[in-house]
Amino acid sequence: MSLAANASGYELSITGLPATIRVLMPGGTVQEMSLEEYTKGVLPSELYASWPTEALKAGAVAMRCYAATSWRHDDVGANVCTTTHCQVWSPARDPRTDAAVDATSGVAATHDGCVIAGYHFSHCDGTTRNSEDVWGEYLAYCRGVPCGCGYDFMGGHGVGMCQWGAWAMGAAGYDYTEILQHYYTGVAIVDFTTFDDVPVGYWAHDAIEAIYREGITGGCSAVPPLYCPAGSVTRGQMAAFICRAAGKSWLDPGTATFADVARGENGQWDGGGSGGLDADGTHVFYGWIERLAHPESWGGTAPTVGCGAGVYCPGSSCTRGQMAAFLSRAHGKTWLDLGTATFGDALRGENGQWDGGGTGGLDADGTYIFYGWIERLADPGSWTTPPTAGCAAGPPPLYCPANNCRRDQMAVFLCRAFEIPY
Repeated sequence: MSLAANASGYELSITGLPATIRVLMPGGTVQEMSLEEYTKGVLPSELYASWPTEALKAGAVAMRCYAATSWRHDDVGANVCTTTHCQVWSPARDPRTDAAVDATSGVAATHDGCVIAGYHFSHCDGTTRNSEDVWGEYLAYCRGVPCGCGYDFMGGHGVGMCQWGAWAMGAAGYDYTEILQHYYTGVAIVDFTTFDDVPVGYWAHDAIEAIYREGITGGCSAVPPLYCPAGSVTRGQMAAFICRAAGKSWLDPGTATFADVARGENGQWDGGGSGGLDADGTHVFYGWIERLAHPESWGGTAPTVGCGAGVYCPGSSCTRGQMAAFLSRAHGKTWLDLGTATFGDALRGENGQWDGGGTGGLDADGTYIFYGWIERLADPGSWTTPPTAGCAAGPPPLYCPANNCRRDQMAVFLCRAFEIPY
């Protein structure tokens, strides 16, 4: 992402849509809100909700792009304000404009791979204007074009999409992509939402999109494209996630290390079959689990030795406590005892070490089985950005170590632990 000054403010050069933006509110406070929720407050403030649906959808995309690329109040760390200085925003909503935003969720107009600054204005005099003729700055996608808005005088700066022209095109039967591509020269209309169940604005959207781009996940379903963000991560999936994030490949040592993770005839996953095995008898996660348990792949200490004597439990859910150990070990990090427990549900006993025995996840000394790994995962001195701050602020702060790790949480853990930009 880069920042460039222009006559209309500051414009961010971005190749995707952010989940949130920062809005300077009328009282002077800055509020962070979902990009989609923000757009739902702008659209009925800038356009009439009674307008043709396709015009409203074109407006939703333009206004989303404008907000995503703006940095017009850098003095207070805000992208936009709520007035005509940027785009008019109000908490008032309308179901018709909400529907237009939802129908285009995650959609943006791009030029040369970057999201455009979706400049728009009320109406022109029959022709929109070249950006350099108004602001002295050439923008390839802001070329003057004929417009059927019906006015013979200017109502606004004239650059980009004429709102009343969009109304006229919508009323004439044009769809929203045609409207956008008329007013923004040479743009592509791109849907940045990879998975149907992870819309832009979802709390972990950016992290999920990042691990998809990195080839770490393909989701949980191809048709329809789904990620299953609230689903639990299994121990088998976890092996694949961590190995891929670390840039490691499928490993076939020739024989299976674990009795419950079978190796078929060729040691590769060829698809088909049933019960997690391909037609050849190889487990779907066999090579990833072998890699995770291979000491030489991790500097001498493997992130896992299984879940019991000779077994890995690939279909079992991975808890948040286990995840702390897996991620820390995958980075060559050690158990950390800070002397006091950071979280109220990951206790430190007398000596701060796990000595085995005991009950309820605590050893005889009272130390939680994953205490030191959780402390390591949350330690600011051990990571550029600690992968976790817990599951609840408290007091006392909590980590929820026995909870199953969700797939959306896993995406964030991976991005932070492996420093994947999102």
